[in-house]
Amino acid sequence: MSSPATRTRRTTSENSLENNRAVRFFLFLLTAAASYTLSLWTPAGTGPSAWIVAVFVAAVLPLILSVVLPETLQRNRLLALFLLTLIGNFAFILILLEVAPRFSFGACSYLIPPALAALVLTALVGPRAGLLLIVLLGMGEFFLLRPDGRYLVSSLLTGLAAIFLSRKIARRSDLLRAGAGLGLVALLTTVIASGHNMNLARDLLVTEALSSAALGLLGAILVGALLPVLESVFDRTTDLSWLELTSLDHPLLRQLSIEAPGTYLHSILVGHLAEAAAAATHSANPRACRAMALYHDIGKVEKPEYFTENFNPSDPDPHANLTPSMSVLI
Repeated sequence: MSSPATRTRRTTSENSLENNRAVRFFLFLLTAAASYTLSLWTPAGTGPSAWIVAVFVAAVLPLILSVVLPETLQRNRLLALFLLTLIGNFAFILILLEVAPRFSFGACSYLIPPALAALVLTALVGPRAGLLLIVLLGMGEFFLLRPDGRYLVSSLLTGLAAIFLSRKIARRSDLLRAGAGLGLVALLTTVIASGHNMNLARDLLVTEALSSAALGLLGAILVGALLPVLESVFDRTTDLSWLELTSLDHPLLRQLSIEAPGTYLHSILVGHLAEAAAAATHSANPRACRAMALYHDIGKVEKPEYFTENFNPSDPDPHANLTPSMSVLI
C-alpha cells in the first residue's frame, strides 16, 4: 500500500498533466495529424483539402472550444476524450463506407455511429459537447464524404435525438431503448430524405429498418459496456453511476442501516431534500446531490453510538464522561 506522501505526489503529478499546456498542444497536434491522414482516404481527400482540415483542427478548433467548451479545453482528460471521440468516429465512418456495401447495410446505418458518439459524450461531458461533436462530424462528412444537404440534415437531426435521449437514461437497460430510438429516428430521416423517390424508399425500407435496428441495438450494448471504462479512464461520473450509488441495496448503505439506523434515516431525508432542491433550482445534478447526501455521514458507522440520532433514550449519554476535545475528535 502506498504511503500518503506517495499518493500526494501522484495526485500533484496528475493535476500538473491535467492542466499542462504542452500536453494540450500535443493533443491538438496529434489530432491534426490523424485528421490529415484520414482526409487523404476520403473521396475528396486531395492534398489541399487534407491540409485545410489539419489546419482547422490545429488552429480553429481550439478557438471554438474556448468559446463553447472552455472547461473541456482546460482539462486535458476531457479534451483527449472529445478529440478521440471525434477522430475515432470519423475513422469508423470511413470503415463503414467500405464495409457496408458488402453486407447490404442501409443508408441510415451511417447516421447511427455519430449519434451514439454524441450520446456517450453527452453522458460524460454534457449536451454542449455532444452538440458540437455532431456539428463537426456532420460538416466533416459533408465536405469530405457526402456533399449532400439531405444527409447533413439527417445526421444533425439524429444527433439531436441522441442528445435528447441521453437525458432519459436512468438505468443501463434504458440504453437499449435509446439505441432503438436512434435507429427509428435514423430510419425516419432517411425515408423522408428519399421522399423524392418513394419507389426507391419502399424497395429499401426493409433493409433500412433492419440495419438501423441492428446497429442501434448493437451500438447501445457497446456503449453500455464502454461507459464504465470511459468513466474510469477519463475520471468522469455519469448519471448511471450516480443512480447505482443511490440504490438502497448498496452494501455500504445496508451496513449503515444496520449499524447506525438513525443516521441512515437522516441521510435518506437529506438526500430527498438535496435532490428536490437541485431539481427546483437547476443549479446542480439532482442525482449527484442525492448520492452525496446519502453518504455524507457514512463515517458514523465507526462509532454510531456517539451520535445523537442513534442514541437509545434509556442509555446514558456516552459523551457525559468525555472531555469536550475528545467528543470533538469522535
